[in-house]
Amino acid sequence: PYPPTLARMAKHVVPYLGEAWNPRSRADDGYWFFAVGALFAAHGTHTNENRSFGASYAAVAKNSDSIKARFTQLLNARTDTLPEYLRQAVSLIGEGVSVNYYRLLDDCLHWTAPGRPVQLKWARDFYLAQQQTTAPAN
Repeated sequence: PYPPTLARMAKHVVPYLGEAWNPRSRADDGYWFFAVGALFAAHGTHTNENRSFGASYAAVAKNSDSIKARFTQLLNARTDTLPEYLRQAVSLIGEGVSVNYYRLLDDCLHWTAPGRPVQLKWARDFYLAQQQTTAPAN
């Protein structure tokens, strides 16, 4: 199911879909364009830095066990629950942390890839960032 605001979002999203989206053959891809577009509209702080959502999310986790638990839930999300977990994560990130929404879109499109490379990349980036923020200064 598409987001309920589809009709209002269509004028902003559809012109950018181009050949990348064919609703007859890859309807799920089209869904992700709208879902990530809604996240961008809610958050709006984009970066072109080549970093995963895991790296962005790490900026707010600091030493919070509850936020780390939410991140684990996000990594384990099925495609039907992923938009809700992402919405919650984006709201936690807030305006102080930027997200690469192009990369997030690509990651959502590949969420179910064999071997779960997206989830592994997010986990690696998240936990490496956690180590860097908690490492003692020399």
